[in-house]
Amino acid sequence: MLTLADIWLTYRAQVTVHSFATMTPLPAKVSKIQLDFSNRFSARAEVVVPENIVYVELFDLPGGVHATNLSDVAPGKHEFLLHGDGKAPFEVGDTLSARGFSQDELPD
Repeated sequence: MLTLADIWLTYRAQVTVHSFATMTPLPAKVSKIQLDFSNRFSARAEVVVPENIVYVELFDLPGGVHATNLSDVAPGKHEFLLHGDGKAPFEVGDTLSARGFSQDELPD
């Protein structure tokens, strides 16, 4: 006999697999880095958003790097804003990993 916990775990596993299987991987290229006087960096990374994608996020960023997400985006070129302490752990021209989601695929 299935318990409520078994049903929940099965449902959650299906939702998780669906969410990761349907996201669209996108490259985000670092276009600018600036180090300020307080030993903090700010950076920009460009991403080209295809049709049907409404939300884009960076993932697998180095520790201590914070970034904006892009929501309600139209197709075309957009920029992520990144910042953190010390020297940036990437250089201009490096490619960061992003993922895009359609309206039906939005993460929790």
